[in-house]
Amino acid sequence: VVDLSTQIFCHNDYPETITDYVTLQRGSAYGGVLSSFSGTVKYNGTSYPFPTTTETARVIYDSRTDKPWPAVLYLTPVSTAGGVAITAGSLIAVLILHQTNNYNSDSFQFIWNIYANNDVVVPTGGCDVSARDVTVTLPDYPGSMAVPLTVHCAQSQQLGYYLSGTTADSANAIFTNTASASPAQGIGF
Repeated sequence: VVDLSTQIFCHNDYPETITDYVTLQRGSAYGGVLSSFSGTVKYNGTSYPFPTTTETARVIYDSRTDKPWPAVLYLTPVSTAGGVAITAGSLIAVLILHQTNNYNSDSFQFIWNIYANNDVVVPTGGCDVSARDVTVTLPDYPGSMAVPLTVHCAQSQQLGYYLSGTTADSANAIFTNTASASPAQGIGF
């Protein structure tokens, strides 16, 4: 997600006599975005395909107060993408802001080149996890502890997991306490 409404603001210098109109005239994709992602751009709440095929509806600017340019770019990895899809520093999109008004035939274009701040890696095989082997020190009973683990999948997935360690029962449901200083007898899941 590239939310330009947090970065680009517009206002009208002469709101008493002129109403400014601003559109996204064109949006083009480059590099890894073309081959590894499908895109949508939401302009003022309306979704358009990205790269764009038409100029968007216009947004009115009738105040000297800065107002966000309501453009948000959404990129979704395609299923065939895998590995580094976008390299840090590479040009990923060019968006053209088009400003006109109701006063004369002014027509101005502001070209915004969008560059990647960092590498974008699409997980090969669909998902990536923050860690594959996590050790958690449990607190005294009764207590709970979050497991510091995140999972990111390119598409919606059903996930499975398992816990491993020495157990104290034949059903393998109660883990033994490996800490020598704790009186806890076992932990059930």
